[in-house]
Amino acid sequence: MVSSLSFTFLNNNKILISLSGVSYLRGENNSLIRRDIVLRNVYYNYVHESKDSAVYSLTSSRINRDAIDNIDAKTAKLLLLNSFFISGHTDTLLLRKYDDNTMLIETTQSPVALCVFSPLR
Repeated sequence: MVSSLSFTFLNNNKILISLSGVSYLRGENNSLIRRDIVLRNVYYNYVHESKDSAVYSLTSSRINRDAIDNIDAKTAKLLLLNSFFISGHTDTLLLRKYDDNTMLIETTQSPVALCVFSPLR
């Protein structure tokens, strides 16, 4: 899966994550079996678990799928965080500074995304 994430922190401990991308299922000899599009906005309520940590619990409150989003439940379960396709599900994320312009976002199992920031001019 190749995707982009956009995080927007809203008021009152709410966050919007916009996800867009394409997943590819390939067979033997790298032949393309299936190509799915994911394009959705997920609204969350979040809790910063501790002032001493960068651990956040995010509970999806609303999932808006675009009409071209055609990823099925079986594929979504393999590739996405549960809260990206199950409204009301809670995922725990760790936001870890990687360097001055980069943040690693990970779950307890594996990295999810590497966010690179450009300096404001």
